[in-house]
Amino acid sequence: MKEYEIKVCPRCGEELFADMHVCYGCLYEFPPGRDVPAPASPAVPKTEETASAAEEPLLPELVEDEPFLWDAGLPPAESGWEDDTLDLSGVGNKAIATAALSPDTQPSSREVLCWVRTPSMEVRLPIPNEGLVIGRDQTCDVVLRSRAVSRSHVRILPAQDGEEGMRVIDLGATNPAMFSGREVRGEVLVPLGWTVSICGAFVTPVRAEA
Repeated sequence: MKEYEIKVCPRCGEELFADMHVCYGCLYEFPPGRDVPAPASPAVPKTEETASAAEEPLLPELVEDEPFLWDAGLPPAESGWEDDTLDLSGVGNKAIATAALSPDTQPSSREVLCWVRTPSMEVRLPIPNEGLVIGRDQTCDVVLRSRAVSRSHVRILPAQDGEEGMRVIDLGATNPAMFSGREVRGEVLVPLGWTVSICGAFVTPVRAEA
C-alpha cells in the first residue's frame, strides 16, 4: 500500500497530507515553502482518557542541537528573548523546550487533574480553586519555555457545579490555545478527556487515579 507523506498543523496539531496548504481543523494557512513533514510513528492505543476525544497527533521528535521548528529561518535567540513573544500567524511552531512546576501548587478537593504533556515531560496536577496559570513567565504554575508561549498564556480553573472537566481562560495570548479546532478566546469548558493545545503542548482534564 502506498504511504503518503504527512505534516502537522503548527496551531492545532492536526495531522495533514503534506500537499495540503490549509488545515481543515483550524483553517491555519501554511506559508509557502515552510511545510514540515511529520515523522512516521507507531500508532498509540486509545485509553479511557482519550476515548471521548479525537486521537492526539504525535509531535515531531526534537533532536539535540537541531533548531526548533518555530525558529526555522529566524536569527538565533539572544539574551532577553523572554521579553518578546513570537507571533505564529505566519510561522510554524511545534517545539516546547522544558516545563517547570511551582512547588506552591495546592490540591483541590475535586477529583479532576490537569494532565500536561510536552515532548520533554508530562505531569498530572490537581487544579486548585484559584486555578493554574500556564505560560512562559517564571512565576507561572506551569512554565513552558518557548518564545511562542506568552508570559501568561491561559488559566486553568476547576469546572463549575454540575460540570465535569476544567475551564480554560485565555489571558491575552499572542498565539491562542486551540480547542476543538478553534481559538480559545474568553473562557471555555473542556470536558473530561478532551484536549487543549498550547503551542505544541497538550493539556487534558482527567480523573485522578484511585
